[in-house]
Amino acid sequence: GGEPFLDGSFRGGWQSNADLPDRRRIIFSIVKAIERMRPDANKMSEKVAQMAKKLEERLYRSALTKAEYVDQSTLKKRLQTVLQQLQQQQQQESSSGGDQQQSQRNSMAGGMQQGFPQAPSP
Repeated sequence: GGEPFLDGSFRGGWQSNADLPDRRRIIFSIVKAIERMRPDANKMSEKVAQMAKKLEERLYRSALTKAEYVDQSTLKKRLQTVLQQLQQQQQQESSSGGDQQQSQRNSMAGGMQQGFPQAPSP
């Protein structure tokens, strides 16, 4: 589903505070994925951790089921989707004059996106 979930809503209705251990595990997995894609990531460990938390939150909010959320086999693909959404959002904000902090976050997202193999454009 390509429905927006940036409005603070949760898709699926399964999310709860009981998910915290799973969420920590997913954040750890995201950090590992970033480190594999960006060899310089260890020099920016604080930024990487912040980015991982933001990405995880989007994955968490957008997952229709807990099984979908914790599925490690689709994690990379879901991260790619979220990063593409972040870049689209960045482009919209930069054309409408987004704030400085947003552009810093997005330069990190853009750099990570380059680490993923791109699907060919139609």
